[in-house]
Amino acid sequence: MQKEQNVSTKETLLNIAQINKLSIYEQEINEIANGSQAVSIAFLGAFSAGKTSLINSILKTHLPTDIAATTKSICIIEPENDLEKNEYYQDFGDERQPISYNEFSNIVDGTHKGTAVIKVKASKALPLGCVFVDTPGMDSVGAEVEITAGYLKLVDAAIVCIDGSQGTIHKNILEFLKKPELQDVHNRIIFVLTHKDLMEKENAIRSEIINQITAAGINIDNLEKKFISLNAIEPEGNAEKIFSFLDKFIFSYTNELRQERVEKNLRQLAAEMKNI
Repeated sequence: MQKEQNVSTKETLLNIAQINKLSIYEQEINEIANGSQAVSIAFLGAFSAGKTSLINSILKTHLPTDIAATTKSICIIEPENDLEKNEYYQDFGDERQPISYNEFSNIVDGTHKGTAVIKVKASKALPLGCVFVDTPGMDSVGAEVEITAGYLKLVDAAIVCIDGSQGTIHKNILEFLKKPELQDVHNRIIFVLTHKDLMEKENAIRSEIINQITAAGINIDNLEKKFISLNAIEPEGNAEKIFSFLDKFIFSYTNELRQERVEKNLRQLAAEMKNI
């Protein structure tokens, strides 16, 4: 049904473009409808909630981490077959430029502006057709939060990291999750409670956070089942544990998510054509 809807949307837009002599859009319409759109899975959470450390433990990468907030720009983690070692790039939108690890780190920590990209060897933890996106913390106000908010329109699913040792979810995170840009992916959001080793009453903390999310009016199907706790001092077991979780709630739906992304991109293009 979704595929038929995409075809219908594509044909409708092509007809509109032809009738209104907007030939410049015909190629873009076809590229969107026929392209192989990657599923974008964003890691969201407060500063120092363990987003980057979680990605490192899952993929055995070396994204910069520190006690202080280190991720201050969008960092895309993209899988590719037959890589002997990780590759680093700066993304300019229409092209990418190879850079060194130090240059990559400078973008990630905000020393230099831009979007950082690291290509890693494809694995079951991050298969071809999906990308991870590490984002700046969203528990305050400022440029970093705006950077994360601006990327939400490209997100197909999200992993929200919460420092379980705090016993609660920051109110700014709740407000962020209520943003209109995330409404379409609420049922593709899963939650990771980090620092399990510092949680004294895990079940009580989990229940409290679930109550907070529900009370905030954030509707997520089967919310109780979409929580997982990870121990930061035993990262070796995180990869398999989080993979099973991702596979159940996200990877199993990649074809559906890809079709939804195509439809969303076509709708955005339709709005642009309407303005013209």
